[in-house]
Amino acid sequence: MKNADFFDVPRYSNITFETTGIEIKSANQAVVNGTLTMLGKAVEVAIPCNVEVSDVGLQVKAAFKIDRTQWGMTHAKGRVDDEVEIAARFVFGR
Repeated sequence: MKNADFFDVPRYSNITFETTGIEIKSANQAVVNGTLTMLGKAVEVAIPCNVEVSDVGLQVKAAFKIDRTQWGMTHAKGRVDDEVEIAARFVFGR
């Protein structure tokens, strides 16, 4: 997965996400909008999140899919799914 057919880590060692906005849907639901940059290409994405606030801090969980072909990752198309599942969890203490 690190080779040029997929993430091309020798050329693109970082993947970045820059938030452009947050939409609060309910007390426990939000959508984080932003730009996901990988393989030298920036694509706008919307990430649905579950938010839990407690006395000890804030926890944000996200599970979403991206289409790898939007970043030019087309190797093994038809044999490897275009949609890639991503899961993230962030914990912020008080």
